[in-house]
Amino acid sequence: MSAGGEATRGIVAWLRRAGLGSLAAETLEAFSPLATIGAQLGYLAAPFVGGMGDLGRQLENPAELIQLLRDEKLEQ
Repeated sequence: MSAGGEATRGIVAWLRRAGLGSLAAETLEAFSPLATIGAQLGYLAAPFVGGMGDLGRQLENPAELIQLLRDEKLEQ
C-alpha cells in the first residue's frame, strides 16, 4: 500500500490528532462512490492549493486513504 504523499500524511495526522480519524474513515467509506468526483476536484484545485493533487490521487483509491486513517502505527 502506498503511504500517500507528504500533504496526505499531514492531513491524516491532523485528523488523527483531532480525534477525527475514525469519523473521517467512516465518512469516506460511506461516500466512496463520490470519491472519484472529489479526486477530480482535487486535481482542479492543485494549481491553487498545494497538496490537493496528492489528495486527489489518494481519493482515486479511497481504500488506501481509509486504511491510513485507521492505521494505529501511522508514521509521522
